[in-house]
Amino acid sequence: MDLRAVNKAIIPDKYPLPTTEELTAQFYGSTVFSKLDLHQGYLQVPLHTDSRNLTAFITHKGVFRYKRMAFGLSSAPSCFQKIMASIFAGIPGVAIYLDDIVVHGATAESHDERLHSVFSAMAKHHLTLNGEKCVFAAPSFVGFRFSADGTYPLLSNTEAIHRLPEPTSAAQVASFLGMTAYYLRFLPHYSAQLLVQTMLLKQDEPWLWSPACSDAVRLLKSQLTSPPVLAHFDLASPTLVTCDASAMAIGAVMSQLQGEIERQIAFASRALSPTEQRYSLGEREALACLWACERWHMYLYGRAFTLRTDHQALTTLLATSGTGLKPLRLHRWADRLQQYNYHLQFTPGRDNVAADLPSRSIPSPPTAPTQASGQDQAEHDLVQLLHTPLQSPADSAL
Repeated sequence: MDLRAVNKAIIPDKYPLPTTEELTAQFYGSTVFSKLDLHQGYLQVPLHTDSRNLTAFITHKGVFRYKRMAFGLSSAPSCFQKIMASIFAGIPGVAIYLDDIVVHGATAESHDERLHSVFSAMAKHHLTLNGEKCVFAAPSFVGFRFSADGTYPLLSNTEAIHRLPEPTSAAQVASFLGMTAYYLRFLPHYSAQLLVQTMLLKQDEPWLWSPACSDAVRLLKSQLTSPPVLAHFDLASPTLVTCDASAMAIGAVMSQLQGEIERQIAFASRALSPTEQRYSLGEREALACLWACERWHMYLYGRAFTLRTDHQALTTLLATSGTGLKPLRLHRWADRLQQYNYHLQFTPGRDNVAADLPSRSIPSPPTAPTQASGQDQAEHDLVQLLHTPLQSPADSAL
């Protein structure tokens, strides 16, 4: 049924769909998981009588209309998510993404108690399950598997990516990048492969599959074959965000001290734009810090955390108030960082390996040494000036 004309007249429902990170952030401490799947979820939601005529369609047996929410309505996903959130509100240990529901608990007893509450809510609202797709105590959810140790990609998905042949067209490159980007937080080197292959998507560039492209595909596949197990985010554990930048990319790692061990929560990296590549070293390092904080806003906002950088000048540049001695770009970024409760910590480059890998896996192109060295020297002089104590006129006379 063609609902394009109807969708143009529908007022969009702005209820947001949760991201995978938002769903999995609540899994810390859980050891038992079950996944439930609703049977044709949309068709379990009745349409208001005033809206049913809008879904009418004609066949050789006459005109029919939907009495339930039809697949293809533009507002169906957000409306359905809002309804599911309302039905299961107040039940702890429940994560919902459209017609997929994950019930989790720290023990089998708490898991079973929550599962019983979910079943009671479903019976009250006359919801039915697809028994063939329901899995108890062995979950996979939105392409991931979960355990008490953490989160890791679904094996069947990573094997499917590994079996893909090398792309032979721009469309296949875009498809390959789309599939691998879903597991971005498991891939420390993703910005390198992204930069190499996105060059093939530019319309003004000739198609040329180079050995570097083949290496990028092989590296991505090998990383997904044995990905790291990322720990669940713990609200009570100290959080660390380690950032780094190179001439071509920025990277960051979010980790936590869970017990006596620093465990990785997520990786993130991206290539720099041509304009950003012309920033000074200090500006690129500051951009990495800002981008990482905003990238993980849902984890960091309202919580104290340590922001680590291997660029010592930032400990002064981002902490100094006023615009007189600092580039305006850095001043704007420092203002945006004020919403976060962070302690900026200098970490020497030899100890910053985790964040260094995502940012430096792209070979840097040759740059004009005079301009780069001039910017870095000016930045060094600025830091020295900020650390120089002010002298009164009387001191100067002496």
